[in-house]
Amino acid sequence: MVKKQRDGFQVCQKKINKAMKKKLKVRGLKVPPSIILSHFCNDNRIKNYYDVSFNLWESKNAQDKELDVFDFDLCIIPTNLSYELYKSGYPLKLLCVNIWGILHIMSKGNEFFSWSNLHGKSIAVPIKGNMPDTIFKVLAKKNNCDFEKLDIIYCESYQEAYQFLIKGKVDFAVLPEPYASDIELKGFNRVLNLQDNWGRSFDTKTRYPQACTVIHEKFSMEEYRNFYNVLKSSSKKIYEDPEDSSKVGQSLLGIDSKIINNSFKYCNLETISGSDSLKEIQLFFEILNNFSNNINNEFNIDSNFIAL
Repeated sequence: MVKKQRDGFQVCQKKINKAMKKKLKVRGLKVPPSIILSHFCNDNRIKNYYDVSFNLWESKNAQDKELDVFDFDLCIIPTNLSYELYKSGYPLKLLCVNIWGILHIMSKGNEFFSWSNLHGKSIAVPIKGNMPDTIFKVLAKKNNCDFEKLDIIYCESYQEAYQFLIKGKVDFAVLPEPYASDIELKGFNRVLNLQDNWGRSFDTKTRYPQACTVIHEKFSMEEYRNFYNVLKSSSKKIYEDPEDSSKVGQSLLGIDSKIINNSFKYCNLETISGSDSLKEIQLFFEILNNFSNNINNEFNIDSNFIAL
């Protein structure tokens, strides 16, 4: 009887503790940054103080629908999209940059790549208007690739672009990790590292602020700092314990852990605060303004956009 009372008390206490916790809705796409988010949600500095809900968007359409109402607290999204949402009045701030480039052009052939090699060829590009499309187009324009001489096949997902190349429907595909590692292990080749090409093309570091963590503006500065510190250690954990991280990735992405483990060496994953990333973000936006037709020319970042 005493044990039952004690057990009942413990159950009741857990319910009370959970009710007292602030809710924290975390969202992400089925891409490597979600491994960072999984580590984040399972960190005691988060789960002991927040009632955490962590779910992945199944597609960009699902992402866009939830972004439209912004009914969540923290997610990782393309950096340029984060600022467009902020300028549109959404209640968010940029906390940190997490992803500094994970894109490659893949091909069945093993020939020396040049941008002119694309002329007369077909290339699968996932998710029109999303970051792979943006980076590809900017680099192609910078390197004088004539779009009228190549056949761009837009795909609804990374998996579809991957399948187009596997089945021989296209000559090339722009793929992020871990899809690039997956198809490489099937005999395909990395013909261009877009991060390296970015650095050579614009005389910058061989990286760009591809994706960032945005946070709802309702949180306090103390909470911003805590979230940032946990995200930073969550990013480091990927390289400190790649075996465990790859298993987490397999459960999240449905891709074999060995492939995900291999992909980490091609992923530029590092969590850097918004203020410490600011110069690179501004330069990135300037380049997008100059080379991308669908970016409005108003990327003059104000201090309120940066959380930390």
